[in-house]
Amino acid sequence: MYVTAGGGGRGLYGFPADVPESYEGHEHAAGAVGTFHWTRGGRSAPGTVTWSRVRYRGFSLLSVEAEPGPAPRLTVSALASDGGRVDHFEVRRGV
Repeated sequence: MYVTAGGGGRGLYGFPADVPESYEGHEHAAGAVGTFHWTRGGRSAPGTVTWSRVRYRGFSLLSVEAEPGPAPRLTVSALASDGGRVDHFEVRRGV
């Protein structure tokens, strides 16, 4: 599993101005967002995404908590610069 927070080391770019931010505690209905993906040839190809509920323009970082044991889990939280949680998910293994 791979998780990229923000721009993954690259400069951040904004969502289109008519697309509201939507993140944990500040959810807004939003349709498709124009974006791009990299091709194998190293070029960008246009596309759209509708699956991403989190649309946050600010800076964030990931906090990862690992819990070992018979039912291990990882709890991953995206935190804004003010410490507020933008998004989170949990990965569990076992019972």
